[in-house]
Amino acid sequence: MERNSVGNRSRVGFWWHFDRIFGDNRRVGWQLAIIVVLVLLLVSVIGLVGWFLQSRMQMPKGDDHSTWVQAVGLAFGASDLPTGDNESQAFPLWWQAIAMLLGSVLFSGVTITFVSNLLGNRQEAYRNGSARYRFRNHVLLLGGGEMALSVLQRERFAGYHVVVATQDDVQAERLRVESLLGRKECRNVTVLHAYRDNKCDLESLRLEQAKLVYIVGEQPDEERYDQLNAACWKAASEICNKAENTREVPCVLFLEHEETAHIFYSSNQLHGNLDTLVMSRLESASQIMFNNCKGLPLDRGGIGPDSERTVHLVIYGMTPFARAVATTAAHLCHFPNFVSVEEKDGKKFYGERPDRRTRITFIAPDMEQERDAFMASMSGLFGLSKVTVDGEVRQPEEDFLDIEWEFVGGSITEPRIQTLLEEYYAANQEGHTYLTLALCETPAGVFDNYRMATHSLPSCYRTVVSGGDGKPDYSRTVPVFIYQPEGEELVRMATARPNGNIITAGSVQDNYNDELLRRMREGMMVNYVYSTAIGLNDSMTDAEVKSAWEQMRRMAHHSDLLSLSNIYCANHIRVKLRSIGDNGERLHSDEALTDLMSVVEHNRWNMEKLLMGYSPVPRAERERLKQLEQDGKEDECRALKKQLKSRRAGAFCHECIAPYEQLLDADKQYDRVIVKHLPEIIENKNPNIL
Repeated sequence: MERNSVGNRSRVGFWWHFDRIFGDNRRVGWQLAIIVVLVLLLVSVIGLVGWFLQSRMQMPKGDDHSTWVQAVGLAFGASDLPTGDNESQAFPLWWQAIAMLLGSVLFSGVTITFVSNLLGNRQEAYRNGSARYRFRNHVLLLGGGEMALSVLQRERFAGYHVVVATQDDVQAERLRVESLLGRKECRNVTVLHAYRDNKCDLESLRLEQAKLVYIVGEQPDEERYDQLNAACWKAASEICNKAENTREVPCVLFLEHEETAHIFYSSNQLHGNLDTLVMSRLESASQIMFNNCKGLPLDRGGIGPDSERTVHLVIYGMTPFARAVATTAAHLCHFPNFVSVEEKDGKKFYGERPDRRTRITFIAPDMEQERDAFMASMSGLFGLSKVTVDGEVRQPEEDFLDIEWEFVGGSITEPRIQTLLEEYYAANQEGHTYLTLALCETPAGVFDNYRMATHSLPSCYRTVVSGGDGKPDYSRTVPVFIYQPEGEELVRMATARPNGNIITAGSVQDNYNDELLRRMREGMMVNYVYSTAIGLNDSMTDAEVKSAWEQMRRMAHHSDLLSLSNIYCANHIRVKLRSIGDNGERLHSDEALTDLMSVVEHNRWNMEKLLMGYSPVPRAERERLKQLEQDGKEDECRALKKQLKSRRAGAFCHECIAPYEQLLDADKQYDRVIVKHLPEIIENKNPNIL
């Protein structure tokens, strides 16, 4: 690693401050002051040179240096230099005239031209962002626009220099940063021009010396956004892996589509000196919709073991954001009322209640091609799911999942679709479902989805039933989410009046927020519980949690998918706690409740693995494995388990994707361990864990 010497820091600091002063036309006062100081300094230097020459003129005659001193003096325009008694040492007048003329040109015209060109070139380099500085331990944002502003808005990075590298207009980016942070706050922010997929540009930004790297790209709706960010990550990874230093550089990679993020995770390539967290913007936006304190939960106040309500999410559109909303809901909507409990011979058996499934409905015109592509990309999931396509039900051979899917082709303005939406609304009002509607079409204009919500939906969806506090009662009022990547503030102003059930989602400006950090922190604590099986307590240290996380990422095959699995598990904790109606303290003492919530956790885990692209192993092999355990054939059971486990990586299948009753007792313990420690995971708010 290169030493960050005092000389190097001083050199970087000088040129950085110099460029900021002379490259900004608003700093005229500072520019004039520095020019005056430089002129005074130059005059002082010339005076010192003259004093030196005068002192040297008193040297004895015949000194070998006298001719050299005279020549230098003539170059500085000194016309009264002594010539000595020896005429052979005297300079002819014509030679002195030429020397004085050349000296004047050299030390006036050329110097002025050189200095002006130097300042002009430095100014131009600063303004167009081509200047480079030897930064070290800096925060590097590769990309600009709303994505970079979102990161800067949430993280002020106090004490660190921030470099924003954009391929768009540098001056415009500087003004955007300044308007967001203010001139005082953005003093430690430098905007440079660079192509994020150009390896030479990345090397010039000293990426391997950075403290933290964000690959944010430009606008997420730009063509090839994911492709360029992926190319940027590959180049950055190569730079860090071949660098002399061996330290890991933390990196956050932003991608637009959830599918691209899963390609990264499943490829098992996120290793090396660039320690990468992959974040899908659309998935993060849908998480914000449903799974934090500002969002509106799909299960409202919670769905308990005895509730007859189910969640029904209706999504209009088959866009990338629509798919992200659907998969996020599929991760979250798992409830204890789906689990049936029977007792035989004093032993409890857990089954399924098919009538208590969560239903996710897609409605879109001309959706056949998009629907088929979506189902093909998750063949393992849809091979086990109940699916209804335009009224035709497709029942799977094994029917143990707690989520079903529905696809309806048609426009929202068609009478047939309007009637269907009214039927969904009636089920909500009768207390059968908690209905949520999400309008996820990609808007051509800023207000397209807003107009659809206020003019195209049946009138019942525009009815707001108020509770005792004057706010909408969402057990009877259907929340309508509208995809609003831009113009969010304008729509919020419009929805602040009577339309209290219209909620904006998917804002580009809000793509990076505290939700991401919370998810990471709680995911690390979930991993700690799994790895230690002792839970979180007062004696636990940040170093232990971090060490367990790093060890998992180093040792586990497909550790990136395992990291994501821990985060998804943490996301569901609040759903579980709402479903039992308390803070989770009963889970420490009520074994029956712990067993019930362990089944819920396994149902959630089943869906998680299927959404990641895993498939179940053949049913006959799973049943044989369980039978060996019941027959007490431990050696054979252990051998078959090892064989099935070895197939996870190559065949991308998992032997634990199964009904809860088919799990081995040892596998059930994983669910019990995490359920028992739910309260401690979300109560630990220590930010130093990251």
